Amino acid sequence: MIGECLAQQRTFGVVRALEEGLAEVGCTAEIVTVVKEYPDGRLDIVTEGRKRFELLGVNQERSFLQADVLMIDDEPEAPPQEAASRAIQLHSELLAIAGATPDLAAADPSALSFYLAGSLPLDLDF
Repeated sequence: MIGECLAQQRTFGVVRALEEGLAEVGCTAEIVTVVKEYPDGRLDIVTEGRKRFELLGVNQERSFLQADVLMIDDEPEAPPQEAASRAIQLHSELLAIAGATPDLAAADPSALSFYLAGSLPLDLDF
């Protein structure tokens, strides 16, 4: 699958596996770079999440899962500055309690919620 994505410059989907199946929402991932290629064909890659999608149906005809999805359009505008500042402040306080250091230098204001949630040291079920 990754070989096809690299050859066709395509994204792939990431969906969380649950005990009772798959999560309803996933995220497309773009391959940013190939870090290492192994003789057996495996690759170490760096990816970056792009767009959320809703999983509509799964196809198991290939050696990897394929799915019908509905892309989720997120609101592209940045949150109000006061709300964003407060969220960043609370996020920093929470990370300090957990003993981590926040790094929001590269955070895109229109995707701030994803950066804040993604960097929290929490269990996925939370």
